[in-house]
Amino acid sequence: GFVELVEKGNVSGPEAESIVEKSVRPLIDAGADTIVLGCTHYPFLSETISKVASMLVPERPVTIIDPAPAVAKHLYELMQEHDIIKREGFSLSLHASGDDSLLNRMTENL
Repeated sequence: GFVELVEKGNVSGPEAESIVEKSVRPLIDAGADTIVLGCTHYPFLSETISKVASMLVPERPVTIIDPAPAVAKHLYELMQEHDIIKREGFSLSLHASGDDSLLNRMTENL
């Protein structure tokens, strides 16, 4: 499934497209024109999800909504509101459920 793909860092290519199609096709067949990414793993596959959706219905656009940036912004605002960020010794540590090399590459400039 999606989780295994992402944790292996396999977010594009034929294998990823095949697995994504199995999940996206029923949504498209039901007439979906918008897909909201509801799992922390899905944004890593957003380009593949968009590509597969476009191949399934080239005659109409399918919008992909990633709520992760809004969630991260809200978390940051809450941490500021509760003075968590300003505390002495505050540090940010990120962890992944699988191989964290992909996470490390994505966050190396934080």
